[in-house]
Formats: sequence, structure tokens, C-alpha cells
Amino acid sequence: MEENLNTEEEQKLNNQVKKLKIELETGAKFFTPNGIDLPADVEAEFLDNIIAFEEAAKKAETKTIGEILGNPVLIPEDGLTDEQIHEELTKFYKLLDENNVNFDVIYETPEREIYQFICTEFVEHVHENINIPGFISRYEYEDFMPNDEGDLRSESQNLFENLFVGDFEFLEIEFADEVIFKGKKWNREEFMELLEVFYESTKIELKSVEIEKVEIQLELGKAEVTGFIQYVYWENGQRHAKMHEEFTLCFVNPKRYWEVEQMSLLGLGF
Repeated sequence: MEENLNTEEEQKLNNQVKKLKIELETGAKFFTPNGIDLPADVEAEFLDNIIAFEEAAKKAETKTIGEILGNPVLIPEDGLTDEQIHEELTKFYKLLDENNVNFDVIYETPEREIYQFICTEFVEHVHENINIPGFISRYEYEDFMPNDEGDLRSESQNLFENLFVGDFEFLEIEFADEVIFKGKKWNREEFMELLEVFYESTKIELKSVEIEKVEIQLELGKAEVTGFIQYVYWENGQRHAKMHEEFTLCFVNPKRYWEVEQMSLLGLGF
């Protein structure tokens, strides 16, 4: 028993050394979420994978996507039917998989548009070919061709879903460093405390989020999303009728992604 304990403690000490090495070399920071304590051997494997990745990255060859794939011949999209576009994309995705490269499209986008992007831009993208068994390089179409409206709709949906189930760990990342609430500026931590009080005092089940309008001012880094949420609520143990409340979310974009700066949900006191 004592031997096992000593081995466990020794492994934990080795893990601390590995973390320090990674932090010094990469600037990464480690934290342990509340209530989560990884077994030392599991954490060691995780840290070893990070170190292996960093070492392989130093030796990585720099090539274009086209070069990694063997410079495949891609037929210009204007000479293809929609059906042929689909077939060419299927073949291209298979070629990517064979070379440990993954390419995803998050939002609904015409296949012709995707294929044109692949032919004209993606194959010329410079890629670090990291040689680790099982390692897959991942790209998203939206990393190259941002879809701000899609992001704003998705973040608005996520915000209400997380709020009404009390998932504050994920909810916190939706908000800006300062949030305007009832005419006053609050830092994010203070505003999250207000939301937690709201959640604890309100028994609500979210039924749907209906987004009516998305207005974006890219030059100002601002956007506004308006719509309605439908929910049912409990009072004195009784379930009440479905409610239909209007909301407004004001976003800013200071860090290349959208964050909520102001939230209005008047029917619920916000």
C-alpha cells in the first residue's frame, strides 16, 4: 500500500516537472476545474502527448495543402455541374482523410462555393506537416471565410441554453470583460454573480429561441441580435403556461470573436 502511494506521489511530482517544462517553453497555463482530480497516470499520458506534439512541431515540414496531397488536378468549378461538384468534393475529402487532414464546414454553405474556395485558396494554404502517429490536422471553412451571422445566431442560442440549465462555466465565455446591465457597467465576474442569483431564484424551462433579426456593423465591431424565447415556469410547485418574451443581445468583437456586451430580457427583469 505504501509502495503504491509512493509511486503515485512520485508520478504527481514528475507531472509537476512536465507542466513547468511546458509552461516555460510554450507559455501555456494549466488549471484544474473544481471537483476534477485526474489520476496521475492519466495526467502523465496527457502531458507526454503535449510534449511529443511540441517536439514534432519543431521538426515539422512546411508545405502547402496541395503539396501534401500530391498536387491533385482540380477541375475548375465553372466547368462542372452541381452533381459533378459533389463528386469532386467527395474525392477531395477522401484524399484529405488519407493524409490526416480534416476539413469541416460548420454552417450550411453551397457546395459550389466550398469547391471554388478549395480550388483557389485552400490548396495554397501553407500547412505544418506534423508527423505524429494518429495526429490529424483540422481546418474549418469558417476560419478562412468567417460567417458572422452564423456565429451570432449560434452564440445567442448557446447563451440561453446555458443560462436556463445553470451552466455558468460555459456561459461565462459568452460575455465581454465589461457588461452593461440596467445602465451600469459590471465586470464579467460581477455580472455572472447576478446571473447565478437569477438562476437560483427562477424556475424556468427553456422551450425555444427564435431569432428575428441580426444586425452587424463590422467596421465598428458591433452587432445586435433580437428575437423571442419561449419558456414555461414553475411557481409554488405549479407549472404555468408557455411564455413568449422578447430579447435583445448587443455584441462586441474585440478579440476576433463575438462577446455579449449588453443583454435585455425585460419580461424576466433583465
